[in-house]
Amino acid sequence: MTDLAIYTGRKGDYIQVHSGKRVYLLDLKPEDFDIEDIAHSLSMTCRYTGHCNFFYPVAQHVVLGSRKAPPEHKYEFLMHDNSEAYLADVARPVKGMLPDYKRIEHGLEIVLALRFGLPPFMTPAVKRLDTQMLITEAPQLMNGDPWWLGEQYADFKPLDIKIKPWSPARAKREFLAAYHRLKGDRA
Repeated sequence: MTDLAIYTGRKGDYIQVHSGKRVYLLDLKPEDFDIEDIAHSLSMTCRYTGHCNFFYPVAQHVVLGSRKAPPEHKYEFLMHDNSEAYLADVARPVKGMLPDYKRIEHGLEIVLALRFGLPPFMTPAVKRLDTQMLITEAPQLMNGDPWWLGEQYADFKPLDIKIKPWSPARAKREFLAAYHRLKGDRA
């Protein structure tokens, strides 16, 4: 236990988020999470571990995808990458090699789901749309042919989206506007 954890009564180490709050990744509580912190982090986190032709924030990815989602999945798609605000955007192939990461990510996703009124596991429709976003984004964002998409994605069709760079400030604004609009729709 860290010295600070002794005084706070929380377990393990923490990360400090944009607002200054502490989030203890091994002692998660729904009240630790704020949409402003999530919006800020996702607007500053680049997809594809930064290996893009231009900065492409996770916040832009979820906003664009939520616009393509059916009404009943717009909010869930917008919020599906919230854990990346606390754990970063780890590439799909790497996640599979990190069992501890996956365990921590899963715990974080459950608490975030409780906090923001989401299903505890990503619904198949949102997972499918996320894959469609992948095959839509990669050819526009990556140098060379995204050969790694391969046959495993043969059943997926790209979406009609032309990706243009957003600044972090715009990505944050768009994310928060979508959040408040979609949260209001759910009320």
